[in-house]
Amino acid sequence: MRSIIILIALVMICQYGISQDAHADLANRFLNSLSQEQRSKAYYSFDSDERYNWNFVPKQDRMGLWLKDLTDEQKKLGFDLLKYWVSKKGYEKIEGIMGLEAVLKVIEKRDSDWPRSAGNYAFTFFGEPSEDKPWGWRFEGHHVSYNFSSYRNRIQSGLPSFLGTNPGKFEREGKTIEVLKDESAVGFKLLGSLNEEQLKKAIFMDTAYTYLAIRTARKALDDEPKGIFYKELDRKQQKILIELLNVYLENYPAEYAKDIMKEIDNAGIGELRFAWAGYSKPTPGNMYYYRIKGPTIRIELENVQNNANHVHSIMRDLLHDFGGDQLMEHWKQAH
Repeated sequence: MRSIIILIALVMICQYGISQDAHADLANRFLNSLSQEQRSKAYYSFDSDERYNWNFVPKQDRMGLWLKDLTDEQKKLGFDLLKYWVSKKGYEKIEGIMGLEAVLKVIEKRDSDWPRSAGNYAFTFFGEPSEDKPWGWRFEGHHVSYNFSSYRNRIQSGLPSFLGTNPGKFEREGKTIEVLKDESAVGFKLLGSLNEEQLKKAIFMDTAYTYLAIRTARKALDDEPKGIFYKELDRKQQKILIELLNVYLENYPAEYAKDIMKEIDNAGIGELRFAWAGYSKPTPGNMYYYRIKGPTIRIELENVQNNANHVHSIMRDLLHDFGGDQLMEHWKQAH
């Protein structure tokens, strides 16, 4: 049964994927379009500490080349690169989140484009894009951070990653807009499937956990293990947990998403834990948090700010964030 569930997970991932090749070519097309001054802002050495200086809040001192300083053609080349490294769904989420900056500008009655503008997102590169040497890049701004590392034309890591929304849910022209809807909805679906005894294991706090925001360190922080194990769920519940896991994995191209899933499986999928804090019903104004954690992966979501209408979600690779130590060794050997 375990192998069938894993197969289902991989099939679900493949529905959203694209092939991996020409990583370096697309990056070089973008970099070659830049002036010398632009390139000096966009480029760092692969071993630069800046590679680990990631964040998801508005920052006037954010390094990299900002969208507002690009021509339309350069923006197109940059977004072509981004579309290649994330899935269609992943790109649509990023696009939706960037669009919320205009919404916030109106809500907050701001006259300037700082800090609410889609022009305040930045591209940053680490090392020369190459088919045979390690390199990386980042796309980042308010509520978006994707950190990529590549080696031999393959994604070695697309983590850490962060997506957030403010407002998390709102009405516009008679339509409900909720960019990260599945992240919350499937979490509540899994929680709602648990029986009384299982809920005692899964829910570790009555109030929402609020420490996700400090996890922008170079390495993911750890804490006391909490929650219910995958192996303690019945088959239907296990499928829902895989469904929730795939909400995050399907943001990436299929081959990389499958790599993550295989590592989870090899480390023992039964060791995944699902933990919850806060309100257990999806009611406006009720704050909540959940976590999926195993030997190789950590995923968190919180909705605690702005009367529980401000979502933060984060994903960390406990083995290969920023490509891991092994990728850095490859880089050192190449130099």
